[in-house]
Amino acid sequence: RSLGRPMSPNNRLQAFLPHCRVRLVRSQQEFLAALPQTEIALVWVFRQEWFDLAPRLQWVHTPAAGRDYFQVDPPSSIRISYGSFHGRIMAETVLGMMLGACRGILETAWRQEEGAWPRADLARRMRPLRDSHVALLGFGHIGRWIGRLAKPLGVRLTGVQRTPASRPDYFAASDNLIAVDRLDEILPETDHLVIVLPSGAETDRILDRRRIGLLPPRAMVYNLG
Repeated sequence: RSLGRPMSPNNRLQAFLPHCRVRLVRSQQEFLAALPQTEIALVWVFRQEWFDLAPRLQWVHTPAAGRDYFQVDPPSSIRISYGSFHGRIMAETVLGMMLGACRGILETAWRQEEGAWPRADLARRMRPLRDSHVALLGFGHIGRWIGRLAKPLGVRLTGVQRTPASRPDYFAASDNLIAVDRLDEILPETDHLVIVLPSGAETDRILDRRRIGLLPPRAMVYNLG
């Protein structure tokens, strides 16, 4: 709305879901009291024992992207789904991190708090982001968005995933998509390693001391997993 008071979260949801009755609860106690009449729950937290309190429940949705967010085993009649809107938002964050590191923006802010302007010191270490090699360890929905936003800045991309899928339409001939078992091959030529992995047995400690040692001395690592 451009005039008057902004819509409340409850009213915004109600406007998007005109055929549903939306109730916004503000405490766990209030949520549990509402569960017996709830058919769809939009939540950040859900516990196994709560299924017993919700005989009408059909669908649990969380804004979280990670499939490990809920440690529950739902009844077969209940659907669980996750958010998929994070890609563009997180991609902008990653670009900010990379530019902040390459252009000395982050260090400049830290050093200026001490009253210094480290121009000469930073000038020796600043570098362009263009023509650098960005490896995306985890090339799902979020990783592909990071690549999409980074590509126009002139970087070379390598997407790393468990089973390589189709190449994105924004890939150039110099870009590549590889399986995780080839990760060691590309680390020595990686300038920016972006990790976008879920937690789990397959990803735990995937980047260890040995693999960090394969990176060039000036490489940057960004963990958004």
